[in-house]
Amino acid sequence: MHNRASFFTLKQVLILSVLTISMVAILGTAVLMLYHLERFNSFSQKMNQAEKLSTEMIYFDEVLTKSAKMYAYEGDVVWRERYERYAEKLENTLRQAKKIDPQLKTFLFETASLNNQLIRSEQRAIQLVSEGNSEQAIVLLSTEPYLTYKKNYALQMDKTFAFINQANKALLAEHQDWLLFFVIAVIFQAIVYLMIWLYLLYFLRANHLHLNNLITTDELTGLYNRREFRNALNNGLAQSLTDQKLFLFAVIDIDHFKKYNDLYGHPKGDEALTTLSALLKESRLNKFIKSMSIFRLGGEEFGVIGLTESQEEAKEWFEQLFKKLAALNIVHEANPPYGRVTISVGISFQSPYCLKTASQIYSEADQALYQAKESGRNQVVEYHPEDS
Repeated sequence: MHNRASFFTLKQVLILSVLTISMVAILGTAVLMLYHLERFNSFSQKMNQAEKLSTEMIYFDEVLTKSAKMYAYEGDVVWRERYERYAEKLENTLRQAKKIDPQLKTFLFETASLNNQLIRSEQRAIQLVSEGNSEQAIVLLSTEPYLTYKKNYALQMDKTFAFINQANKALLAEHQDWLLFFVIAVIFQAIVYLMIWLYLLYFLRANHLHLNNLITTDELTGLYNRREFRNALNNGLAQSLTDQKLFLFAVIDIDHFKKYNDLYGHPKGDEALTTLSALLKESRLNKFIKSMSIFRLGGEEFGVIGLTESQEEAKEWFEQLFKKLAALNIVHEANPPYGRVTISVGISFQSPYCLKTASQIYSEADQALYQAKESGRNQVVEYHPEDS
């Protein structure tokens, strides 16, 4: 019993450990998922902002080029003011873009360098216009170096967009990989939890059955105990009326069992009880008595209840039981004249047309058992009212 108790304790510890680990794993997965989503959203927002700022830079650059050229052609101060305003905006946009991502910053350094060269050329053209040299300003804005700067600026911005696009693709691929991991992790954890809960349900059901058996069965023989007998006796009496069958209750007692214990010891007495219990269990399935239930009423006393077609069939079952017990030939020197373990049986019947109380039929069977003992033991006696 000690080993069994320890075994169940170990199982409970293991289950608690698995549940704890699973809970930690679930919390860890949840924290990791939240961290990843926060990181994904943060980086995604940065890339979206970078794309927006890059678009603004291209727009501002085009505005600056157009403003410089229009000022060179028209000499209207409005274009110069517009140029100065958007030059400041472009500078601010570049500063914001450089703060977004270290890798993006390397692209924008080259962009800023080209932008500075373009602005120097455009500001030089504006200065020429201010000095009254509009034609030279127009020529300056059409020279090969200026146009090369524009082309390189456009190429650098293309690289910037390509980087942003690649970063977004890589981020999306990583995000999908993490989502797949989370899905697999959640499914695995759900399966583990389901298995644990199914086992716990099985464990609780097994313990419920075990506790129920402790309440309703006798520990030594495995037969129903006296507590279960009281319920079964009342139910059986009522069932005989419903099924229109003859109900029987029999009390079985081992002859001179106290002397057997005194002579051979209690362990041998327990062995005799379990042997008779096994014999009763083996004989339970038969054609004579239906819905049979067998009980240990206490000590060496057993009870049998069931439904039968006739008293003769019931007595035939008990005769076979006597023969099987005799064949075992369990030595009992303090049980003369037989010299072996024998039993005495008292039976009471209830007709399906006349309901008896549980105490009444028990008392009748007990009186019949007393008559069996008084008449020499090792026999079956049926209760008859005229004998009481």
